[in-house]
Amino acid sequence: MKDSTKTTLKNVFGSLIRNKYAIECGKTLPWWTALIVFILGVFLPLIPTMVNIGTSYGSSFLDSYTYGFEEHLTYLMSDLHINGYEFKIENSAVDGNVMVAYKDGVRMSNLTSDEFDDSVPIAAYIDDSSIYGGNYDLLIYYTNRSVSSTPSISDLIADLNGENPEFNYVYLWNTQEATTIDLVDETNYQYGTSYHYYRPSYVLFARDYVYVNIVTPTMDNAETYQSFTGNWAHHNEGVDVISDYLTTTVTTSSIGNLDISEMSNVTDNGDGTVTISAANTEEELDSLMRCTSYLDGTRENWKICFDDAYITNRNYSLLYTSLIYEAIYIALSLFMGLLIYLLTRGKKNYYRYLRATTCQKINAWAALSPGILTMLIGFFAPNYAIVFYVIFIGLRTMWMAMMQLRQK
Repeated sequence: MKDSTKTTLKNVFGSLIRNKYAIECGKTLPWWTALIVFILGVFLPLIPTMVNIGTSYGSSFLDSYTYGFEEHLTYLMSDLHINGYEFKIENSAVDGNVMVAYKDGVRMSNLTSDEFDDSVPIAAYIDDSSIYGGNYDLLIYYTNRSVSSTPSISDLIADLNGENPEFNYVYLWNTQEATTIDLVDETNYQYGTSYHYYRPSYVLFARDYVYVNIVTPTMDNAETYQSFTGNWAHHNEGVDVISDYLTTTVTTSSIGNLDISEMSNVTDNGDGTVTISAANTEEELDSLMRCTSYLDGTRENWKICFDDAYITNRNYSLLYTSLIYEAIYIALSLFMGLLIYLLTRGKKNYYRYLRATTCQKINAWAALSPGILTMLIGFFAPNYAIVFYVIFIGLRTMWMAMMQLRQK
């Protein structure tokens, strides 16, 4: 190996930890090598962020305690199925995949205002426990509104979230009586009563979107505990969100005392498994709600549903977050190169002869190790990757300026 090659390799690998080698690389190696190193230096810190966003999933809000949300959703969607509802994914030439709701085979968009009011829940789960007895646990809404309609879907969500003070968005405790927080407080103040209120969790199904708000079921609470927003773009065309996600296959041994011979919605596959579809009667539904394996299967189905609904949001987040972070990394790295140039302008500075382009080349070689460190540490704390990069490249630049590029 030639001595020049040995020197070059020594400078390249040494630049990761020694400032003098980074300076030599910037001074002696071609510009295109600095460009390659620069690209690596600003891309490597982005990897933890991209991996973190790219591996996120929509059903993550179900990983924490959800106060029986999945079971209640299964019950209410089954009840909708029994009452003739269908939520079908259909393809629109303009909007792609959308949800089209049917009631007894008729599009809900064709129903009159007397038959369909999107501010009134189409299904409600009422708690019958000793503490929460009479409270709504979960409400399901359907709306034909879109973002561009008047009033828009955003207006409906604002009403459901209590952002419109004129909307009765809370209920008296242990009842289904709609009221407002101000009215409860005023009544208690004037008459010395001790009324309490609550706001139930809800799911809003819409043509383009699905919204979930889970509220902690405690007295005088109207704060969202978990929330989710998604769309239908990545659901398969032809899927019925009600019946298809209520269908699951479980082992025969796991259904316990469930008498499948008396149930029209259970099919024995002959291989030790049974396929359970949506209940067709209230009696079948009551039986299924006591079948743990069925509830576990539908819980996994809802996770798939929300994962698919989240794909568009995840892709947008991945794209725009990556672009913003990358722009910050590039701008910061270029600024550090400019800073090196300014710090070497002193009359007595030995490196005063360095041109601005050379300083940028030196910075490119010096910025590679901060990029590598940010990538490695960023996998443990991806949300702070940008902070790590700022700290590491700042320290490397100031260290170089104070030790190697100072006035002599």
